[in-house]
Amino acid sequence: MRRTRHRRVLVVDDDARFRAAVVDLLADESDLVVVAAVDSVDAALTVARDQPLDAAVVDVQMPGVGWVELTRRLRLSLPDLTVFALSSATDDTSRSAMAAAGASRYFVKGEETLDLVDALLHVPRGPKATSRDGDASP
Repeated sequence: MRRTRHRRVLVVDDDARFRAAVVDLLADESDLVVVAAVDSVDAALTVARDQPLDAAVVDVQMPGVGWVELTRRLRLSLPDLTVFALSSATDDTSRSAMAAAGASRYFVKGEETLDLVDALLHVPRGPKATSRDGDASP
């Protein structure tokens, strides 16, 4: 029997409780694996550089460089990466800014969190990751 490769997800949110809640929610899905859950733009960019990813869930209201810039940088460095925005903000300005930066969809925290899970389950799997010894991972 051939094992199906999980969709690899990065979670980026500066709120530790909400970040943990998203990780717990995604852990219930056997087809998803959270590669990392981080609280900053710099940490997210490091993970994206060092780990194969299929999707990223990015909080819209983060300190530092910011969510739009993070999304833009992720999409520039990983053109096949699907980025989903997740926010408590419901304004059109935030939605438009994330779409312009390359986010595929925008989800409102709490109201659309289950829709986010469904969207992640439909993200195309990227090419097989290669381990350090050159063998393709399952």
